[in-house]
Amino acid sequence: VNNLDDVGRDNANRDPLFKLRWVVEKFNKRCKKVWQLGVHVSPDEGLVPTYSPNPIESFCPKPGGSYGVLIRFTCCAEKWFCYHIFVEDKVARTLSEKLDLMLVGVKPGQICYIDRFYTTHDTILHLHGKGLGVVGTCTANRFPPHPSAFRLADGHVRGDYVACEKGPV
Repeated sequence: VNNLDDVGRDNANRDPLFKLRWVVEKFNKRCKKVWQLGVHVSPDEGLVPTYSPNPIESFCPKPGGSYGVLIRFTCCAEKWFCYHIFVEDKVARTLSEKLDLMLVGVKPGQICYIDRFYTTHDTILHLHGKGLGVVGTCTANRFPPHPSAFRLADGHVRGDYVACEKGPV
């Protein structure tokens, strides 16, 4: 990478991944050339630990949490390979916008298996609007339209569940 091509740290249009953007693009291009996504896909994220300060650093709140670069990726849930990565760049985005950046190459008719972080009413409607099926675990505090629908009857045991629907959800 030629450092003279950098627009400068003070410029608002500066790409914080200036020196690594080519690696991300080459990785994504190679994955699309080698692999084909199956029907079942899974977007997720991971934190790559870093030991030096950088402008896109994130904090992992898990026990023993550390700082690092947050990488969001889409994997094939059938063949267990990574298909596309997106490096979080600290730009304010909604969950739906982040999923759009992650789910590059996903076509209508495919099924997304998402974790509790991505399972909100808005993201499910957004993905459904793109023709995607969604499977995920939702909790009452992340699913605002009907938190009362998630109440279990008295005497429930661990592992019991409630199923409800409203419109396409």
